[in-house]
Formats: sequence, structure tokens, C-alpha cells
Amino acid sequence: MARTCLQSGFLTQHKVRLAREIADLRRQAEVFNNPAHYVKCAKYQRLANAKEKELAALQESKAFGLQDKIDSAVSLLKVGWQHA
Repeated sequence: MARTCLQSGFLTQHKVRLAREIADLRRQAEVFNNPAHYVKCAKYQRLANAKEKELAALQESKAFGLQDKIDSAVSLLKVGWQHA
């Protein structure tokens, strides 16, 4: 149980860090959003998009992880019920 709490705490911190990095990258892209610095702007936008995909994948995997735990618990209960 403690390991699960540590893992979920780590994931939460990782998500918060990713959200901050995305915001920072978007701000940096906005600073360079002019014709003279188009390449830098595009670079920061691509990095922010990649971080957003990573964050979305983490959020999606957490939802599936919870469903996997529920499914495992249900299957264990079914097995235990059959042997009783």
C-alpha cells in the first residue's frame, strides 16, 4: 500500500512538473513569436506539444491502471469464491 502511495505521489509530482514545463515552453515560444525568431518559436512549440502528449499519456495510463486493479481484484474474488 505504501509503495502505491509513493508511486501515485511520484506520478502527481511528475504531472505537475510536466504542466510547469509546458507553460514555460509556451511562454518562451511566445517571446520568440516573430518572423526573425520563427525557428526558436517553432522549436519551443514542438517541445511543448511533445510534453502535452506525455502528460496526456500519463493521465490516460493512470485511468487504465485503476481499471486494471479493479479487474484484478474482481478476478481474485471470483477465484476465491469458486474454491470456497
